[in-house]
Amino acid sequence: DTKDKIVALSNDRPVNNIETFPFENLAASQAIGFEAEMNYGFKNLDIRFNLSKFNSLFKSKFNGEKISNRYNVQIPNEPFFTANGNVQYTLKNLLQEKAILNLFYYCGYVAPYNTIWVESVNYMTPTQFIQDLGLSYIFPSKKIIMSFDAKNIFNREAYDNFAAQKPGRAFYLKLNYTINNF
Repeated sequence: DTKDKIVALSNDRPVNNIETFPFENLAASQAIGFEAEMNYGFKNLDIRFNLSKFNSLFKSKFNGEKISNRYNVQIPNEPFFTANGNVQYTLKNLLQEKAILNLFYYCGYVAPYNTIWVESVNYMTPTQFIQDLGLSYIFPSKKIIMSFDAKNIFNREAYDNFAAQKPGRAFYLKLNYTINNF
């Protein structure tokens, strides 16, 4: 049970030119759910999986003298069911002595959720299932790390908490150089 929860204001009327997000204070809310995580490591393989489900409900029963139409309704803009997992495999001495190659796979799932108080298919994010691949190579000196990431490899639709679409498929190449270790 939470009192005075501050959340971004959900506007049930379509507005296309909002540049800032005002906030509102929810007098009473309740989150019931669970979170579970599994980590498994064996030799060069690491597997991680996370699952969470939280129903965050508005719990102010009265709006003035009448019963609020938001009472016991899921708070908008809050994903209530998510799952993600990743796998990492490490190969040592593959291309050079004392070098390390890491291979990554990530997947993330977000169930559909409303972005406004009123239930509407027009203001609901779609099911999201994003998958990423990557690799990193640590050179023998341990001073240089080169990595490559392929994000959202199947170019699925992805949204943030306010139904603003995130970028699609993207590729990143990153080079880190360590000047000094403390």
